[in-house]
Amino acid sequence: MARKSLVKFECLVLAISICFGMLALTGCDQSKESELTEETGRITGEDIKGGDPDPTPSPSPTPSPSPTPMPDIEAEPEALKIAEEVGLSKEDLRGKYALFLRYSYVVMHNPEVEEYRGFLYRFFPLVADHLTSDNEEMFLRKVSALMISQADSAEIRSSSILIM
Repeated sequence: MARKSLVKFECLVLAISICFGMLALTGCDQSKESELTEETGRITGEDIKGGDPDPTPSPSPTPSPSPTPMPDIEAEPEALKIAEEVGLSKEDLRGKYALFLRYSYVVMHNPEVEEYRGFLYRFFPLVADHLTSDNEEMFLRKVSALMISQADSAEIRSSSILIM
């Protein structure tokens, strides 16, 4: 029983370090990614895979006259409802309701992290504080591709020896 708990703990530590690594590496990409068209504040599977349903170029967005981003009023009620369901508070969302809706959609529709969704939701305040709008799409694609699996302690020890 203790061995299984140790293995689960080691898998959790590995998953957390992968999430932090992905968050840290999202700032390293200097290329501009195509922007999502947000009507509902959610990311679709087509957006995650990078599919371009409309090959015609769209006009470039005009910059907002306000230097401070305004919270998305339309997304707030739905985001607060989902946040309450997963155990987050309004303060945890940091006013980034549309981002939280997209993040929660990706986390809920990733079957590879089913057991660890609660832990991924707990990372959202960190994501909201440090993720820039330039990196959102790439980060969400990485979260959608995130895989967390259990490994026995012998596999973990042998892989950690190879890493060191």
